[in-house]
Amino acid sequence: MNGSGNGLMRAVSRVAAGICMFLLILAAPGCATQEQVKKIVADSNAQLAASRFEEIPLNPRPDDPRDDDAARRIEEFIAAHPDQKALIGSLRVRQAMIYLSRKQYNLAEAAFNAATDLQTDRDQALVAVHPSLIWWYENSATKFDDTKAKASISHRKAFSREARVRSASPEIRDFLSESGAWVGLKQFEATTKRIERKEIMEETMNDYAFILDGKDLEWLCRPSPMTDKTDMQAARRRVWAELVLDESAKQISTMDDKPKFASPMLQEILTGPGERCISRPRKKI
Repeated sequence: MNGSGNGLMRAVSRVAAGICMFLLILAAPGCATQEQVKKIVADSNAQLAASRFEEIPLNPRPDDPRDDDAARRIEEFIAAHPDQKALIGSLRVRQAMIYLSRKQYNLAEAAFNAATDLQTDRDQALVAVHPSLIWWYENSATKFDDTKAKASISHRKAFSREARVRSASPEIRDFLSESGAWVGLKQFEATTKRIERKEIMEETMNDYAFILDGKDLEWLCRPSPMTDKTDMQAARRRVWAELVLDESAKQISTMDDKPKFASPMLQEILTGPGERCISRPRKKI
């Protein structure tokens, strides 16, 4: 560690010691021991060092030239801070997402498997579904044959189950639910039996739609300009829902036996007829 880093450690140590002394004066029991103070200092230093790593988006851009450098720096940081287990776990997930975007699936698998002591819903969920995530990244751009269509069932359900587990964390919940919807639509596209197609479409969209609240459905029924008062996650969810629902409506238009959805408004949005909603598909916003 350089002189600046040593100075920071000394400063943090003085602050921690000062807080401890203040609590001792107030006769507060359980003041931090010397070992606890050391851990506070070490955690603080590692967190400050880790702050130089940007959060990796859930849908990273492929072939971003910065990714190789980011993956390398994460590896160097982990080697320099082997005791920071929770922090290392989070960085491993970031690293795995970089490898996914670069189609380095074996490296992504290894990074996911090495991610432990995870503290956030986002990291926990991504690791929980990483077999399905890797499978989807590998196969999303290919045409499904019977084998992939059958395999897609378990992956679609894995995304949907984990999305419900993470219902309190909208960002990762929405990402997982959207992923499951796209898997289902690919499965539908590869299926020829009428009854199976109807079941797939109903399951896929009913599972997906749980992330859409009344306001989301109203907006999707009759879109209007979003303002700066619109919650950012809600805005993102609605824009991505446009893509999911447009593709779903396109596929439904090829069906003789129309699917039945749990939500009456979703039913009207996707199949009509109705007086409230704009017909789909329509021009993207």
